[in-house]
Amino acid sequence: MTNMKKSTFTTPRTAHYYSTEIGTSEPQNVWILLYGYGQSAMHFMNNFKDFNPQNSLLIAPEGLSKFYLKGVDGRVGASWMTKENREDEIQDQLQLVDHLLAKIDPDSRLKIHLFGFSQGAAVACRWYQHTTRKVENLVIWGAGLPLETDATMALKYGACNTVFVLGDEDEFIQEERLRQYYQTLKDLQFRHNVITYKGVHRLEKTGFDLLKIHLKSENFI
Repeated sequence: MTNMKKSTFTTPRTAHYYSTEIGTSEPQNVWILLYGYGQSAMHFMNNFKDFNPQNSLLIAPEGLSKFYLKGVDGRVGASWMTKENREDEIQDQLQLVDHLLAKIDPDSRLKIHLFGFSQGAAVACRWYQHTTRKVENLVIWGAGLPLETDATMALKYGACNTVFVLGDEDEFIQEERLRQYYQTLKDLQFRHNVITYKGVHRLEKTGFDLLKIHLKSENFI
């Protein structure tokens, strides 16, 4: 097998998403909700029952890489990417969000807001850096910026309202790592807000209540 060669090709995929409209008038905003590792779009949407941006469309796209969470049967979750074929999967993520927006907002009339939890935060950040469309709010919950973030990227993040939301007992974010991370934000002169709530690595109502105060939207003020 010394002549084995690895190649790539693209093939159509059927993607899925879940959505809900809030408010009685025609939506003016779209919130793209990107969940964490091993979660699913349907279950993730259930966390947003008390998150009520009026005149908004809430959309949770389903990741393309699905797997059984335990064994070979039962509940299914998804991953946005792994270390295998990392760059290809990142490009697939960008195209997935592009194509989703082209479907639900073909005239580019809706205001865009991004919400990324855990692994989904990296997807939100990378799409923000990729898109030419204006983004009003970028919420990064239970995560930090992607490792490749540099000063040029930090400058673009400053063009939208970027809010970090962290539980004070988040088991995936160690204190030393968090300290280094805040120093990186300072070094990059990164414009942002930080919200800390009492809780672990999951979406909590207290976190949402604090988040609404910091969002750039007349519907939350």
